[in-house]
Amino acid sequence: MRLERIAFAATATHNHFAYTRGRVAFNRSAPVLDLKAGNGHPTTMELLYVLNSSVVGFWLRQNSQPKAGGGIGRGLTPFPYEQRRQISCTTVEAIPMPEQFPSAAAVQIEQAVQGMKEACASAVRIEELNQSIMSVQAAKDLVEKRWKEANEQMIALQEELDWRCYALYGLTEEALVCASPPPIRLGERPFEIVLARRLAAGEERTSWFERHGSKPIIELPDEWPEDYRKLVARRIDLIESDRNIRLIEQPECKRRWDRESWDLQLHAAFRERLLSDLESYFDFDGRMNEERKPTARIDVALISVGRLADIARKDAQLLQVGELYREDPAFDVSRLVAELVEAESVPLLPGLRYEASGMRNRGEWKKTWELQRQEDEIDARTQLPKDHKDHLTGLEAKKLKQQQVGSIPVPATYKREDFLKADYWRLRDKLDVPKERWVSFPHCEGEDGTLMVAWAGYDHLQLARAISAYYVDVQERLGGREDPRLVPLLACLIELLPWLKQWHNEVDPEFGVPMGDYFEGFLQEESRNLGLTLAEIKAWQPPQRAARRPRTSGAGSRSTSRQRNEDPDTTSD
Repeated sequence: MRLERIAFAATATHNHFAYTRGRVAFNRSAPVLDLKAGNGHPTTMELLYVLNSSVVGFWLRQNSQPKAGGGIGRGLTPFPYEQRRQISCTTVEAIPMPEQFPSAAAVQIEQAVQGMKEACASAVRIEELNQSIMSVQAAKDLVEKRWKEANEQMIALQEELDWRCYALYGLTEEALVCASPPPIRLGERPFEIVLARRLAAGEERTSWFERHGSKPIIELPDEWPEDYRKLVARRIDLIESDRNIRLIEQPECKRRWDRESWDLQLHAAFRERLLSDLESYFDFDGRMNEERKPTARIDVALISVGRLADIARKDAQLLQVGELYREDPAFDVSRLVAELVEAESVPLLPGLRYEASGMRNRGEWKKTWELQRQEDEIDARTQLPKDHKDHLTGLEAKKLKQQQVGSIPVPATYKREDFLKADYWRLRDKLDVPKERWVSFPHCEGEDGTLMVAWAGYDHLQLARAISAYYVDVQERLGGREDPRLVPLLACLIELLPWLKQWHNEVDPEFGVPMGDYFEGFLQEESRNLGLTLAEIKAWQPPQRAARRPRTSGAGSRSTSRQRNEDPDTTSD
């Protein structure tokens, strides 16, 4: 029996249910319905069809609690369609279902969804925009036209979905539906025409059209086929004459189709393609493509952003995408690569990513992790042979954990103000879960003076080996034993050491020792060579920036200018 899932938004202005494919992880903000196919039950697509109807949207509004905050910026709003609702699993479970489900219509919707995805900017094949038979701008216009047509077709099919469900639920005597509706734009739906007429008559006040970038119309479009015009006219008459239909055919129950502009979607697609191409240079095991084919152009090592830009200059496809992204055939590759990589990287050292409040919070999390490691060590003893002197039974392990570990506290989550940069907060969020593409090493610049980074896809041992290799290179070739980059690099290894001990402490065939122990010895030896303790290295802080001199006026200002011209080491304001 095949297990299928439908996810939905737990907090939303409208009902949003989506069929999930492949391996997808969900959190409490997106609960999941597990469906088991069987005789007498609707298919996933049939159920999804009904769940996304305006009838269900109306029912959910009557049976779910409003959520504080709404509208733009989560401020107060006088418009019901911007009022968010908290939708619980219990509420969804209680949604009444019709006796019949429209199989053919559900399949039609699914096909349209796939067509929309193909036309969406996130699925654009960049090569298509560079075909020789037309200019780049003409190709972009063509893809935009396809996306708009697919979007208008989806709006039309959603209308058919809603009106078909009115009949399925017994709200209308007949199904006022069209098997092949023409594409329609926002502002052309029956309820919007009724709303526009009331707005023109001064009977209604709404920001619906402004908020959704649509144009209010009071007459049916001339380009519609005559039979469809008649059908929509009957729908409008029913909205105005039938109280039940009028209650549902309101903005708060109708899908908003509130999408980003095409230009923003296309820009985001180009950026994602550039980032994926850059990241593919590090993919040593093929995890980033369906063919599982390694695409790495870089060994497992730290690399400077400048050297990464040098590799990008030889990638013709990336250069084409970069030209479209920058809208400049002569764009600066180094600057683009630096902007992209720095925006998607987070420093390994906590002191370079947290404010003081974040460092305090991280200290509490480290205590929790240490207690969890102690628990794991005790649990591991239950897997030892029974005749082993350290073997524990499950009951003995439980008692020992109570005695030595006790209750493990759950520290507070992080806040935006706990991070030094907005990008770090975007990439880590309140649970500090790494979602960055690269790990960065500020104050450890490469030979070319640019930021050093490593792929976030490396495990702790690979990252430790890459850092130690760069450390040796700095010490022996680039800077010598007094180089200021050595201490922060050792601090990075100290940060990795607990995880090396936990996950990578098996005996390495090359070194003949557990790698966690190996790096512990490496740190002790190198700290002695530097004349520092491990505690002093761990407490490393970046050098403070020199304070700017205050501006002066008059003769003093001219004197300062002369002094700066004579002193090349003085930083200009």
